[in-house]
Amino acid sequence: MSGRRAGRKRSCPDEVVRKVVELHRSGLRPQAISDAMNAGGYLTPSGKGRWSRSTAYQLLGTWAARDLLNGDEGTA
Repeated sequence: MSGRRAGRKRSCPDEVVRKVVELHRSGLRPQAISDAMNAGGYLTPSGKGRWSRSTAYQLLGTWAARDLLNGDEGTA
């Protein structure tokens, strides 16, 4: 086994996941994270629309984000 989780392929680029986690670690809440992502011109995981509070919150709940939050840099 490679240590990666099987299942659906991630639709969100690693760079975006890392940025959201970085903003969360700096103390920002999901609404402020979504505002920053929109201001920075980052695409949403679906690739369309604008970031919302729920988009940021949902991304923070993904395995990729959880791995980064738990210090496992190798899987995201």
